[in-house]
Amino acid sequence: MRVLVISLLRIGDLLMTAPAIAEIRRRHPQAQIDLVINRGARAAARLIPDVSEVLIFEREELQAGLCEPERAYFESYDRLQTFIEDLQSRSYDLVYNFTHNRLSAWLAGLIGSRKVIGLCLEGTGGASFASPWFRQLNYQVDVDERESFHHVDIFWRAVQGSQVYIEGQSPYLPAGLVETESGRRQATEFLRQQNLSEYSEAPLIGVQISTSDVKKEWGDDRFIQWITALSGEATSVMPVFLVLGAPFEAERIDNFVRRAKQVGADVREAIVDLETAYSLIDHMTLVVTGDTAIKHLASASNTPVLELILGSADAYRTGAWKVGDVILRSRETCAPCGHSEKCHRASHACAESLPVDEVVQATRALLRYFDRELLIPTDEKPKVSERETPDVRVQDAIGLDIERPSHRYRQILERELLGSRTHVERGAGMARAELLIIERLEGISTPVRLGAAFSEMEMTRRVERASRRLTLELRTGKDYKLRFGTEIRQLRLALTELFAMDSHAEEEMRHSLPRMERLLQHAEGIVQSLHVQLQSLKSQYQDPQKIGEMVRSIIAMRRLLEKQTVTKFAAQALETLTEDDRSQAFVRFRRMVEAVEELRLRVGLQLKLIRGLEAEFNDATQFEEKM
Repeated sequence: MRVLVISLLRIGDLLMTAPAIAEIRRRHPQAQIDLVINRGARAAARLIPDVSEVLIFEREELQAGLCEPERAYFESYDRLQTFIEDLQSRSYDLVYNFTHNRLSAWLAGLIGSRKVIGLCLEGTGGASFASPWFRQLNYQVDVDERESFHHVDIFWRAVQGSQVYIEGQSPYLPAGLVETESGRRQATEFLRQQNLSEYSEAPLIGVQISTSDVKKEWGDDRFIQWITALSGEATSVMPVFLVLGAPFEAERIDNFVRRAKQVGADVREAIVDLETAYSLIDHMTLVVTGDTAIKHLASASNTPVLELILGSADAYRTGAWKVGDVILRSRETCAPCGHSEKCHRASHACAESLPVDEVVQATRALLRYFDRELLIPTDEKPKVSERETPDVRVQDAIGLDIERPSHRYRQILERELLGSRTHVERGAGMARAELLIIERLEGISTPVRLGAAFSEMEMTRRVERASRRLTLELRTGKDYKLRFGTEIRQLRLALTELFAMDSHAEEEMRHSLPRMERLLQHAEGIVQSLHVQLQSLKSQYQDPQKIGEMVRSIIAMRRLLEKQTVTKFAAQALETLTEDDRSQAFVRFRRMVEAVEELRLRVGLQLKLIRGLEAEFNDATQFEEKM
């Protein structure tokens, strides 16, 4: 079997596909799995062991051939034709397109594979997805970020990666990345040259000050203040900071390190390639970074991440994704902005609203939990050469549960970062930065806001997300009837974790559930009514008058649904059906039928989740009364 994977964006995007590629390999152990990438992502591809061959798509050369006047007129066309003919000659049985843009979609359509999963544009210009998860990826571009699924989650589930629940065992997510011999050797040599033993007593903090876009950067001055604050504390062991960067960033990092040393900090520059960086990260206590490739490398390691989310960086779609990773996010209303948008503010408001003292507090809290005394004693630690093969890494920070951060870990973060804020400030979101912690109760990566007070809107959001995820997975042919009880317990646990600091949250949830059930029953009746009307329209969908009546009925039903927070998601699902649609009558009718059928499924699942939660709370109450 021959499989082609297309990933034509940046390094970080490629790294997020690694767990999905590992799942493809698990499903097809003997397959030839080729990977198409841009030349700039070659270093990252060397860390993905499940790929048989890497094929380079020369995007820059194609662009140069179109723009530079001295190039032959058809040079780019000839290059592209040769590349496509080479792919066609390989006779791929299956193509996965993890890049949702027109270029990759046309490429996927021209290869001639028997099956393409992901966005594909055929000769007629028609688009197909072949997976409800990739359709979701296309849909969530325009929705609220908190309603979205993480890209790692979408990619992994699109290849039908499944968390298999076995009694007494936790689900396993492969990193998809592996240390290379070259990276391991160079990391060991770097540590030796810097007089840093592999497991030094000093906390080793990895830092990346630069990102791919200046609007996502916190700023060198703030990082200097942060290092100064941490280095000036009266501690027995001063932390060592490794400033990571690529060769083209050497001048900036050299200036930064010189400035940091002037305040007495132990700061070293680490101008290394990605392979070496990945091996170095394994020796670090913590990695502090913005939205960078280093962030994704660290999320695929055992080292905890503190990510600073600014500008167009998106915590919910592309943020850090390992259980226990922590995100500090700007509360600016314009964030996250679009990747191609220029910042319209007079100053860098995102960075200004992420104060140095809060980043210092977050770092202290993480270092306190991951203190060397809590880790394996130095004399018991295996040397690099004695470690197990890298592909057995579990994707969770040391000492953390595989699905959610430990209770002690959350307590430390909440006490250190939220303890000084009043309950009113926490509930009203008056803090200057938003603190998120990654759990896996709802998927591969779910950022959870610490210190949240009970909110029916947030509770509704969580229940709706769970029903939407189940709907998508049912669309792939999975049967969740046998484990629906597990889903309900997971959801209850996720809600409990979300409102952990609100002592009245459980009582509020118990009181809200019956009301939510009544409203969803009403929504179920409305959706069923639309279903019946569409059934009666089957033989008359070509009649403009009948279609017009159907649209007016959908508008009326949508207005009823959007009045309540609990049913607003259903109103949003009907919104596109009321737009002026000039498609053929059959195409428009089919869209209506598909949308209403999916909505019926989602509302039904949501009702089951609500009723299951009610039963869970009632059982817990009865148990407490007996005790």
